[in-house]
Amino acid sequence: MVLEAFPEGTWHTGVSRFYRLARSHLARLERLVLDVNAKWPKALDESVKDHEITPELDAMVLERDTTSDTCRIFAAMAVEAFLNFYGAARLGEEEFNSHFERLAVVPKTRQLLLICDRLSIAEGDPLIKALKAVAESRNKLVHPKAKKASPGDDPEKYWSPIPGAAREAVAAMETFFSEFQALVPDSLHFLPMA
Repeated sequence: MVLEAFPEGTWHTGVSRFYRLARSHLARLERLVLDVNAKWPKALDESVKDHEITPELDAMVLERDTTSDTCRIFAAMAVEAFLNFYGAARLGEEEFNSHFERLAVVPKTRQLLLICDRLSIAEGDPLIKALKAVAESRNKLVHPKAKKASPGDDPEKYWSPIPGAAREAVAAMETFFSEFQALVPDSLHFLPMA
């Protein structure tokens, strides 16, 4: 099979793909959580010891946890890919890469909106709050930090709830895109399609 070259003026971006993957992984995660809960050997609020978990259940838990993490990462990738696409399309790839590509996601977003759309977005704006939520969820996974635990600490303080963390990441991704469209109505053709 011979691939045809992209027509002039088209862009290659993974925005819609990452967006769909985040959403589909969340749906898959919801099913996996039900499956794991149904096979849990004790009440769900009770912890179990390693010897109480069958190899089958251990594999299901690993798949559930991996799907949760994957969902959160794809949500962040969708947002970041969108910002990179939006910036490159609006400013030109060379200008965007020279001045914006390496910026952290919040300053990148605020500067892109200021320069491209003459919109000054405050730190407390719902768009920025959603953006931070997606980024922080991802960063907890890809930049893990060691934390010293105290004997009286609740162990759950150090875990991300499943499926809660993935639900929150996808909801924040959805909010980001919704808020972006509300701020920049002409951006509809840049936004991901489900």
